[in-house]
Amino acid sequence: LLVSSAYGLFRKKRWSLICTAASAGIHSYWTLTIAFAFVFMLSNNVAEYTYKPTVGIYIYVSFYFVYGIVVLTFSIATGMSSRPYWATDVAGVVTKTARRNIT
Repeated sequence: LLVSSAYGLFRKKRWSLICTAASAGIHSYWTLTIAFAFVFMLSNNVAEYTYKPTVGIYIYVSFYFVYGIVVLTFSIATGMSSRPYWATDVAGVVTKTARRNIT
């Protein structure tokens, strides 16, 4: 999913926003689930749970969660517009070159 979304973004294909949003959603969901499991298992003193995550693991999981949210927000913001994000110049005006390159 990540490879296909990177390929689509590189080739400036509109479908790549769907792949990017899907991979970001997966990043966000599973990292939040894992973080909740860490906190839940440690706070309830589950006898069978012996893994004690270090601070580095929490930083890693937090980074993945933030990455997923940022990319998902980017995908939603650019996907809701009537034209792809690469079809506009800095001021948001569709350029002549962009009109030819929109696929």
